[in-house]
Amino acid sequence: MTWYHGLWFPVATSPDIVRRGYAEVIKGVALPETRKYLADKGLIHTGTSLQAFGKFLRKDIVKQADIVKRIGTHPN
Repeated sequence: MTWYHGLWFPVATSPDIVRRGYAEVIKGVALPETRKYLADKGLIHTGTSLQAFGKFLRKDIVKQADIVKRIGTHPN
């Protein structure tokens, strides 16, 4: 099973603010104590770009929607 985490901003958020948030997270994840914490929890940081994460999310939404459709359930 794959889990992922990311930052979510309202759609009208300035691209500069999104880029700045991304840059700060990347700096934080690069810290040795952060890497150790993640490793101790069994988490692997992949460090994708904003564009790559967006592309991944769009694909994953389609994939998850297909799973929901095939098992015959729906969100509440």
